[in-house]
Amino acid sequence: MKTKNIITVLLAVICLAVLAYDARSGSKSSKGDSPVSGPAPEDDGLSAIEQRLEKLADVIRKPRRVVEFSQPIERKSKTKIGVLSTDGILRWTNQFRSEQGVEPLSSDMLLRAESEAKLQDMLKHEYFAHQSPDGTAPGEQLDQTMEEYLLIGENLAKGGFESDRDLVQAWMDSPGHRENILRSGYREIGIAVGSYIENGNTVWLAVQTFGTAKSACPLPNENVLARIEENRGEMELMHEDIEYYREKIENPGKLSASGINLLIKEYNDNVREYNRLHTLTQPLVAAYKRQVDRYNDCIQELAEN
Repeated sequence: MKTKNIITVLLAVICLAVLAYDARSGSKSSKGDSPVSGPAPEDDGLSAIEQRLEKLADVIRKPRRVVEFSQPIERKSKTKIGVLSTDGILRWTNQFRSEQGVEPLSSDMLLRAESEAKLQDMLKHEYFAHQSPDGTAPGEQLDQTMEEYLLIGENLAKGGFESDRDLVQAWMDSPGHRENILRSGYREIGIAVGSYIENGNTVWLAVQTFGTAKSACPLPNENVLARIEENRGEMELMHEDIEYYREKIENPGKLSASGINLLIKEYNDNVREYNRLHTLTQPLVAAYKRQVDRYNDCIQELAEN
């Protein structure tokens, strides 16, 4: 089964233009502070960094998940129908993982609650599918579930089964369900089972919800992102001031020589501070990019194993 919705974040190296007054612009100034010569500002510099940081912030605050599920297994009732248990299903699930050299799954309280909610929803609304009639997808019965896990998978089964082993074997005989059971990227599981009578026969419903907690991959440092955004905000304000002073210097009107010199001083002070923040922000962006890359690589590795 191909993994869906793998997070991919490409962050280009952010280069902000050094803002400075162009001495070749022809603006007049008298004795006093001299304008700093250099390239004119690039108007899209700040907008570019803002767009890139917004994309990164969205990845961190709303990480997308890999959700795996296959066509549910439905088996016609057998003559001999046993009693299913969550403990037995977990034991046999881990037995099959062990035989393939995969670490065992641990039972997780939130995933158990998710599986139980899914089971009760199917019983109440009389359906058997990964997506409920109201459009609720796997892992979404409880709002908290999708907030706590990087990867979510779901196995469903319905019908007559002789034992817990018989049920898990049925899943193992189905490629998609087998992949969920043996995926080493999953660390936790929640299981729920229930039954009802149909035409005099016992019909079992079983739910396995697999997951990998978000703690499995180190999230990028939000303090670093906050500092970058703070610097960006200051630079944006300075950019406006620099453009204001540039306009006044280039179109001084009847402004006195001392007034022009004062504008140039303010302009140069803002340019120096802008460039100082630019210098401080560049390594922060690079460090944050490395953290995001590690985060994405971690999820990729979990999803592919």
